[in-house]
Amino acid sequence: MPSDNNGALADIRVLDLTTVQMGPWCTRIVSNFGAEVIKVEAPDGDYQMPAAFELPPVKIGHLHNPAASAEHGVAPPAAIANAIRDALASIGTEVNETPLTCEQVFAAIRWCRRSAAEANQ
Repeated sequence: MPSDNNGALADIRVLDLTTVQMGPWCTRIVSNFGAEVIKVEAPDGDYQMPAAFELPPVKIGHLHNPAASAEHGVAPPAAIANAIRDALASIGTEVNETPLTCEQVFAAIRWCRRSAAEANQ
């Protein structure tokens, strides 16, 4: 689905071959940052994605579990950090610290764009 915004990942196209929960959840996040996500699934759909009528009544709550090793909570799973690192490598930049923050990712993208603009001058 093409993105209508100009987010930090607007120039990125992701081929989503994932199922169940974590894969589609991760590609949804990348889409929220502007990437174009192309979802590929079986003809009968993603078997683990429940329809709204299949869900029980839900009570929404919030529980914050700060981690001693991360200032703002639990550090991102290594798989997500590695996926972001791989995506950034494709544009010539990297982030090698965890916990990984949006500010670090945006700074790396800005640095890469600034370097490319300077090289073209």
